[in-house]
Amino acid sequence: MLAKPKFIIVTVCLALVLMSSVMSAHYPGASDLDINLNGYEALCGKDSDRKHPCFTHWWIGLDRAVVEFDNKAIDVRKEVMVKDDHWTDFGMKDASEPFSLTYLDTNTAQLFYSNYNPVDGCYDIEVSISTYVRGWRIWVSDEIGDDRDLDTQNGLSSKTRFCTKWLHIHVKPDGRGNPSGY
Repeated sequence: MLAKPKFIIVTVCLALVLMSSVMSAHYPGASDLDINLNGYEALCGKDSDRKHPCFTHWWIGLDRAVVEFDNKAIDVRKEVMVKDDHWTDFGMKDASEPFSLTYLDTNTAQLFYSNYNPVDGCYDIEVSISTYVRGWRIWVSDEIGDDRDLDTQNGLSSKTRFCTKWLHIHVKPDGRGNPSGY
């Protein structure tokens, strides 16, 4: 008789664990964001405004980042338009709002976005990393050429102005003292 209640308890516990892992697919501490394909397509799709910036990640995505706006009253879940459950492609509803991304795997890599001009579609990006202890780095590239426009490989921060729709964000181990073996 006792086997059935134990089986039920174990089954319920397992179901709760599985449900919680599905519901919180984000890295602990990451911003709680929603997927909004329609919102994303309006901002970043093929018929979208070419002067509205959009972003794509090539290693770590938003599911492993903290998104913060300078204006603390902004609801991150309503402002960030995430394409799908890969968490790599996104746009911001209001491109004029400055924001930052802090990548949790690295403890230190950050991207700062600011000074959007709707007339020419230009904006400032700064990438920074506070230490090389773990061997991570961040770099970004635009849709022109195949170069790294900003990179923390040779310094702790780098800043420039971009005037392209797409910005490619790379947050990766660079091999210098990285114990993770990526």
